[in-house]
Amino acid sequence: MTKVKTDNFELLFQKMQSLETIMELRDIKRLKGMIYNLVEDYNATKTKLISVDDIEDNDSDYAVVIGNTQQVLSKISYGHIPFKTVIQEVIFEDTIYKSYDLIARQTLPYFIRENKQVPIFKFINSLDDEQREELLSEKLVAYYKSHSDPKVYINRATRDLEERYSKYPNKTLMAIFEDPELAVTPKQNLLLLAALDSKPENILDFLKQKHDFYYSYFTAVKPSTFKSTYIKLVCIYDCLKYQQ
Repeated sequence: MTKVKTDNFELLFQKMQSLETIMELRDIKRLKGMIYNLVEDYNATKTKLISVDDIEDNDSDYAVVIGNTQQVLSKISYGHIPFKTVIQEVIFEDTIYKSYDLIARQTLPYFIRENKQVPIFKFINSLDDEQREELLSEKLVAYYKSHSDPKVYINRATRDLEERYSKYPNKTLMAIFEDPELAVTPKQNLLLLAALDSKPENILDFLKQKHDFYYSYFTAVKPSTFKSTYIKLVCIYDCLKYQQ
């Protein structure tokens, strides 16, 4: 070690700028542990990444990704789409995700394992035959075939109301929804029967008009009749509109 005495640190600073940053091993291990915990044990209520440029700005949220940007972004953004976003993709034309091949390969297989009703036809039928052969898993193909009839989305409780529905004076979706004499559960079941009896464009119009009402129940912790009905209505519309 050579000791140097000087009152001009400019040359020293210039030399230091050319050196590579040295990170100690314990810091690397700590960073590795933090990233592992962020990925494996992520809890949105406890973990938050903010801009280090303006630490007071709590609205500056950032995601940290390590790896090839194109590969990682495509896998993360399409592999972790919230189910409520998939619902919106079916209903609205001004969609966020245009690459439906990635949704078919990464998003839909996850949701058919987790949910009984998943709208799949808009995404799958946007693919050509070669893409379907390459991208679709056996389980997704089986789900596609078993859900090609929109009646698969209604249960026994709904079917038990078919006679009551046949005698209902005004069978439009909006008339049933706005009927003050109907209790919640029968009303939701009658809506499903009305959807089976409606044109796709009429179902879509109802879904858009009542989107805010139903969509608010997607954040509910407990299962909701309204949420279940809306998902089924979207699935029925998706099947009637896009099933080939």
